[in-house]
Amino acid sequence: PANPVVVTLLLNASGDAIALVESAPDNTTRITLLEQPDVPGGQVMQVWTKPDDDGPPVSLGLLSDGTSGTLVIQGLTAPAAQQLYEITLEPAGGSPTDLPTGPILGVGRANGPVI
Repeated sequence: PANPVVVTLLLNASGDAIALVESAPDNTTRITLLEQPDVPGGQVMQVWTKPDDDGPPVSLGLLSDGTSGTLVIQGLTAPAAQQLYEITLEPAGGSPTDLPTGPILGVGRANGPVI
């Protein structure tokens, strides 16, 4: 995104940074993978956020080819500091329940806003 308002480092269970998330006011979100996760055949990486800590996670989209990418979603409030982001492994085509079902590859809370 041209002007991200939040930046998030996603960490794996060992505390290693696996992805950088940059999200703009319109929720255009760039995911830069810092290491190549092992994505088994028949699965995809799905990116999630929680605009409201008390609400359900919302899918930002799939990194279907297992590489960095930019995801666009409509209808969410602008991202804010401390907003949760995560990447999970899901079945091909994404989560069948519209909620994360697979193991978490990386998780983090947004820093920002970046001025």
